[in-house]
Amino acid sequence: MNASSTTETDNAKKGTRRKVLVFDDEDFAIDESDYRVISELMLASGILDDEVERQSQQIVGIRENDEERRVYTLSMHPDMNVLSLPPSIGRLHNLKELCLHNTNKLLELPEEIGDLTSLITLNLQHSGITSLPPSIGRLQNLEELNLCDTNNLLRLPEEIGDLASLNRLLLRRSGITSLPPSIGRLQNLKDLSVSQTENLLQLPEEIGDLASLITLSISGSGITSLPPSIGRLQNLEDLNLRYTENLLELPEEIGDLASLSSLRLHSRHQEKKLFFALACSGARSKIIRTKPKLWPRMLYYATRPFRQFYRDPGTDYIVEKPDAIYQLLVDGRESFIGLLFNRSTTKETKNI
Repeated sequence: MNASSTTETDNAKKGTRRKVLVFDDEDFAIDESDYRVISELMLASGILDDEVERQSQQIVGIRENDEERRVYTLSMHPDMNVLSLPPSIGRLHNLKELCLHNTNKLLELPEEIGDLTSLITLNLQHSGITSLPPSIGRLQNLEELNLCDTNNLLRLPEEIGDLASLNRLLLRRSGITSLPPSIGRLQNLKDLSVSQTENLLQLPEEIGDLASLITLSISGSGITSLPPSIGRLQNLEDLNLRYTENLLELPEEIGDLASLSSLRLHSRHQEKKLFFALACSGARSKIIRTKPKLWPRMLYYATRPFRQFYRDPGTDYIVEKPDAIYQLLVDGRESFIGLLFNRSTTKETKNI
């Protein structure tokens, strides 16, 4: 690698002059102050001095037509063996996206992470993170926080509720055992996934305060019950409860989900009884009464285990007939759907 040279560029907008580090052979330039931060990060990751410049060009992104050449994105690749982030990372004030995907030896973030006030996306998937610093609550522009596959992360700080712009919180396959009550303050949150979080047994009552929530996935989690407050999620469209083996019943308030259009309930074991109870409870269920567009989907999921078993008796979909509804679901599915759609969904339906 050729030695780098330093040139000066005019910043007419601010009336000042900035030093910009230029790599001649790669036609690559980066603000010198930002480069010092990146260099510290490289050295902390075990990158040798003579490799720092080449590695830097691979992990940083600069916005097009940015005369100041400030670091816009920073994406560490797995073979960099990141053990820690230097406190100076907080000086990357223009950073919009920080990706630490597959940094499984990175156990914590410095408190200075909260100084990244322009950050929009923080990706910690497959990292070794054991906790998040309270300063994370200062990331007022953060829109997406990806904590999937963080097996060592057992809980979130209360300050998570201060992320005013957050609209996606992804905790799939994390080690979390609980969600803090402050999560209810995330008024812009639209997508929450706690899928396959086997250690998570309950959702806080404050989950009902997520007024903007559109998608909620708890599939494969250890959830044993849903709080009644879930009925207050008036914008919820997609509720994924698949493979929640410990969830044997739903609260009556689930029928209050006025915008719900997708209710996924498929499972292999205990939830079979839940399917039949939901889909065929003598049409007395709130869900059936208020959500006719869900009937075909619910009936499809309810009969699927039996249909698969008939096609291939060797599958795992072997369940005992839960009750007399079996005959109606399996043998009379089409006629039952026709009956439901031919009925009035107003006064007559309410009197079923």
